[in-house]
Amino acid sequence: MLCFSFTAIVSQAQIFWSENFNNGCNSDCLAANYTGPNGSWTVTKTGNNDTKANVWYVSCAENGNVVGQCGSSCGSDATLHVGSNDGIIHDIGAAYDAGGGYPLNTTTDIRAESPVINCTGHSDILLSFKYMEGGQEGTDNATVWYSTGSSWSLLCDPAKTALTCTKQGLWTAYSVALPATCNNNANVKIGFRWINNNDGIGKNPSFAIDSVELGTTPPSPTTLNLTFFLEGFVKANGYMNSAKNSNFTPQWGANITDTFRVELHNSQSYSTIVCSQYNIYVDTLGHATLTIPGAYHGNYYVTLVQRNHMTTVSANPVSFDGSTTNYDFSSSNSKSYGNSMKAIGGKYALYCGDITQAGQEYEYPNTPVPDGMIDMDDMYYVYDSYGNGDIGYLRQDVNGDGHVNLTDANLVYYNNILGIYMQTPD
Repeated sequence: MLCFSFTAIVSQAQIFWSENFNNGCNSDCLAANYTGPNGSWTVTKTGNNDTKANVWYVSCAENGNVVGQCGSSCGSDATLHVGSNDGIIHDIGAAYDAGGGYPLNTTTDIRAESPVINCTGHSDILLSFKYMEGGQEGTDNATVWYSTGSSWSLLCDPAKTALTCTKQGLWTAYSVALPATCNNNANVKIGFRWINNNDGIGKNPSFAIDSVELGTTPPSPTTLNLTFFLEGFVKANGYMNSAKNSNFTPQWGANITDTFRVELHNSQSYSTIVCSQYNIYVDTLGHATLTIPGAYHGNYYVTLVQRNHMTTVSANPVSFDGSTTNYDFSSSNSKSYGNSMKAIGGKYALYCGDITQAGQEYEYPNTPVPDGMIDMDDMYYVYDSYGNGDIGYLRQDVNGDGHVNLTDANLVYYNNILGIYMQTPD
C-alpha cells in the first residue's frame, strides 16, 4: 500500500503528538540510545543483519532541512536516519553501505520504533513526516509500520524521493491515515523500517525522517441549503420582493430579499444554542446557503430568526453529518415545529409582524426588539410609524417596500387577531 500526500489536510490537522529528534548530537548517536520528549526510541532487528549492517542514528549529520530543499550536513536540526557502521565510515548522514562481500557484509533489516503513543480521545488520525529515501530499486527499501499494542503491521511504502540533488536526497512531505484500530487506542507505536542487501550496488540517500506528527483531521464542513419564504415579501408570482431603503432601491441588491440569522439548537435541550450565524442573505427565490463547520456534525433543530417575521423552527432535528444538508420549510407546513407557517400560493411562509417586545421602553420610536408574539405592541408600533410617515429600511416596514403604510399595519393586525406566536420544542 502506497502512502499518499495529503498536504492540504495536514495543514488543518490538530496535532496531538510530535517528534523532531533534536538531541544536540552532531554525529554517531545511535537511535537505540535516543530519548526524546515523548520517551525512548528502540531499534528492532526485523530480519537478517550482517556483522557490518547499517544502523539507525539520531544526529544532525543529516540536517532536517525544510521540505523542498536538498539534504545537507549538520546544521541545528537532528534527524532519524540510516547510516554506515562498517568500521570505516560511520555517521555521515543518510548514506548507507551497500556491501559487496567480505569483510563488508552489510545486509540490513532494522526498524526504528517510537515510544508508546496514547491516542485516547483521538480518531481519524493522520501520520505526517518529512523524509528522503533512496536505495537500489527493488532491493533496498524503506517502509512505515504501526503497532496497536501486540504486533506490527505495514502501514505504507513511501515512494523514493526525487533525484534532483547531487549525492543528496530531497526533503519531501508525506502523510498517511492510520487505520481505525488506532482510534482511541492508548498503545500505538510508529516504526520506520530499512532493508538493504549486500550486493554492493547502492544509491544514496538511505532513509531519513524528521518532523513526525500525529494529528486529527477536523470533520469536513456541511453546506446547508435552506428554502423559505417571508410572508410580507411574497409576491403573487411566488417570488419575493427585495427589502427597500429610503431611496426605494434594494437594500442588499436586486436579487436579495433580506438578511436573517440561523441558529442550531441542541436536539435534547432546545434552549441550548450550539451554533449561530448572522447576516445571511435569502434571495428572492427563497434560497439561502451557508456553511456549518465540521465541528458541529450531529442533529440539531434549525431555527430561522428574521428582523420582522416570526422566528420559526424545523419540525424535527436535522442531520449535519454529511457534506450537504437541504431543508425546505416552504414545501409543507409540517416542516415547521407546530405547523407554524402561513400558506401562500401553494407555499408556506414565516408569519410577518413580530417587531417589538411588550413594555413601554420599546414604544415607538425606540428600537424594536421581537419577543416571539405578534400582539398589540407590534400593531401600535406600526401604526405610530405609519402616522409619522416613516420611510427606509425599517423593521416596521413588514412588506419591505421602503415606507410604512396601511399595508404593513393590516398585515400585523390580522396576524395579531390570529394570535400568532413562536413555537419551539421547549
